[in-house]
Amino acid sequence: MKKLLHSSLLTFALIISGQSFARAGELIFGEGDKWVVFQGPILTEEMDGILSQLDDKKPEQILLNSVGGNLTGAIRCTRYVRKKEMETWISRNQTCASACALIFFAGVERFSKGKLLVHQVSPTLGQAMAKLRGTRLS
Repeated sequence: MKKLLHSSLLTFALIISGQSFARAGELIFGEGDKWVVFQGPILTEEMDGILSQLDDKKPEQILLNSVGGNLTGAIRCTRYVRKKEMETWISRNQTCASACALIFFAGVERFSKGKLLVHQVSPTLGQAMAKLRGTRLS
């Protein structure tokens, strides 16, 4: 029973912490760099490299295939997509979920033949623990 409780608490902590153990997302450029595919998880610590590649090649369209990831990283990418007036796409048999949806909605024109999955933001572990204690984080 004690082992089951420990496993349940660990699982809960991992889910609400927003941490991802998957490797970083990657960009695949095509057709003279006019378009790019972003696939994989959205990780804040990798976003500088992603945005640098986008800035170097200046694609007009971004095709999304991601189960989401970190909200902060997604917001940074969202700002870039909107500022550069990019189109966003979800191709057939592809998925744009969670934080990826923010990037999709940032497109000046949006097209989807794939799956777009949206949910409310989950609190961080610190926010959840503070709520349980009845305190507020600033």
